[in-house]
Amino acid sequence: MKDYVCTLYFWIFVLGLFIALGFFSGCVRIVKEAVYVPTKCEINPPKMPIPTNDIIENQKRVLIYTEELESGLNFCVKGE
Repeated sequence: MKDYVCTLYFWIFVLGLFIALGFFSGCVRIVKEAVYVPTKCEINPPKMPIPTNDIIENQKRVLIYTEELESGLNFCVKGE
């Protein structure tokens, strides 16, 4: 009977240990992220390129358009 009680206490201890590990594994972590505050920015978006039959010329115009748009948005974000 004494062995039975000892093994019962052992298994209760092991079960309690697993419950404690499960409980404390969900502890809070601090996560720091950048917070962006919306600001009013007056930019005039460039005109979108008109597609033509030349694929290379179309891609060139689209790349120029995206660079102009990006520089305008960088002005709003960084003030450059």
